[in-house]
Amino acid sequence: MYEGLFSRFRRIIVWDTEFRTEPPGNRPLPVCVAARELHSGQGWQQFEGGFSDRPPFPVDEETLFVGFYNSAEIGSHKALGWVEPVHQIDLYIEFRNRTNGLWLPHGSGLVGAMSYFNLDYEADKKEMIKVVNRSNYTLQDVRDIKHYNWVDMHATTRLLLAMADKIDLDRALYRGLFPPVAAAMEWHGLPIDRATLERLRRHWPDIQDRLITRIDQHGIYEGRTFKAVRWAALMSAKGIPWPRLESGQLDLEDDTFRQISKTYPTLVAPYRELRHALSQMRLADLAVGDDHRNRVLTSYFRARTSRSQPSNSKSVMGTSVWLRGLIKPERGRVVIASDYSQQEFGTGAGLSGDLAMQRAYETGDSYLGFAVEANAVTAAEVQHYLRRQTERKTRGDLTFDDIDKAVHAVRERYKPVVLGIQYERTEMGLALALDMQPIEARRLIDQSHAAFPQFWTWSDERVSYALAHRRTHTVLGWTLNVPPERAEEIDGRVRIRSPNARSVRNSAFQANAAEMTRLAARMAWEHGLCVLITVHDAILIEADEANSVDAKAILEACMVDASRIILGGFALRADSKIIRFPGRYSDARGEMMWQEVMTLLDDIERKRAA
Repeated sequence: MYEGLFSRFRRIIVWDTEFRTEPPGNRPLPVCVAARELHSGQGWQQFEGGFSDRPPFPVDEETLFVGFYNSAEIGSHKALGWVEPVHQIDLYIEFRNRTNGLWLPHGSGLVGAMSYFNLDYEADKKEMIKVVNRSNYTLQDVRDIKHYNWVDMHATTRLLLAMADKIDLDRALYRGLFPPVAAAMEWHGLPIDRATLERLRRHWPDIQDRLITRIDQHGIYEGRTFKAVRWAALMSAKGIPWPRLESGQLDLEDDTFRQISKTYPTLVAPYRELRHALSQMRLADLAVGDDHRNRVLTSYFRARTSRSQPSNSKSVMGTSVWLRGLIKPERGRVVIASDYSQQEFGTGAGLSGDLAMQRAYETGDSYLGFAVEANAVTAAEVQHYLRRQTERKTRGDLTFDDIDKAVHAVRERYKPVVLGIQYERTEMGLALALDMQPIEARRLIDQSHAAFPQFWTWSDERVSYALAHRRTHTVLGWTLNVPPERAEEIDGRVRIRSPNARSVRNSAFQANAAEMTRLAARMAWEHGLCVLITVHDAILIEADEANSVDAKAILEACMVDASRIILGGFALRADSKIIRFPGRYSDARGEMMWQEVMTLLDDIERKRAA
């Protein structure tokens, strides 16, 4: 049955582990491990209390390990002190790659994957997860957990046989290099200022009420309820064009607030943070372990672009950006945050081979680089502005001379065009962002086509290929399936839903950028760095304070090298900051909100103490 299956390997071991994760935020505690070598049929199973000090199965260069969401298995190896597999295939990743973009009625978990291939799954997974997470097992619990462990291992074997003929072994092995990095991130966790978190949790209802009082100067809220009618009146009074749904109601999605906040940061951005703080933020859900570490499932390859999507409620990096101020290194340690500079624009410049776009990126500011190519400002004026920006940051001097003011105005005008270039922002969307007439916005968009013709030809060809072949791929093989047109009944009317060409265009940027960040994280891990998390275009690591400068240099070199590999030699920049104890992580987008909340918290505690 298994003859010829991945024949370059002498042994193929399918393995599965069960582990406890309660309470949330702590490291996994292995409960049961089951494995079987497919050619010989030899099987192994060990249970809590009877684990050996080394793996019972061979772990070497000649053995391929196959599992479903392998970071769980590798995390158990870490907890048991076992050596980790050299070669592995993660069927979760391969199933996501095979079906990405398609509707999956039963999801992309093990049960959903089995259902997709019309395979039966022989256990109640939700109920068994509850049993595994108990602390005291009865004899029947032990029998049930062992059986469940075998069921998952056998299910993974059957799934492997169903998928094997479509697995590109080399690329699957490459994608299998990331679960060990994810396991390391899930093992380390982010260092959290637990004392401040507990203060916030204790006083959060009072803080919420006071945030309304402090931020809602226009009477939008009634109690804790956001009144859309009042918001519409305010937007009309301020002359801010706000998008509406087909029903005529205001579009109050968070993404809409996020986009408009960029144009009206003083008025709209505080309300966006307030809405999130009142309606979505549940501080009790943050998964912080007994050692003051925030640990969550990485959820790698979960997004359509293959980016990780950890829980928005359990991960401190998933909730509001101001709450990232809770990340605080321990004494003698540092957190280093390094992110790609304008990664998606640079990715388009590199993949398309557009030399003008590459020049724009290499000016050091893509917005102004575009303006130079569009003849809206001179290269000399841009260099003067950027040099002065560096001096202002060094001296804390925020004054602008006449050249600075003119260049800054141009930058703000061309910035939304660059930000929207990867998903072909329309003139209406750009007009809204810049508060201008659509005909003026159209002229700016036309300038981008004139400045970067090779890029737009490349981007259009990618979309045409995807629509014709119903799929598109990244450099390293991540697939996005493009479904055909289909009829849908909406509000009693039949409408034809076409593939979203803008989403297809955007995937070329975001999915290849995700490959780049993931590759950089793997390279940093191979260099021995303590990788904590990847967040879109950024990587956070932890290091001893004495080694911080060297660790920063290694991380940045890994990120630059990864960009060259993905972009065929074109290199992106990486910008880093070192957070030293007793400092804390901060995101510029959330600094004002953090200060506001801390001020309110101090005030509440002082009054209660009095």
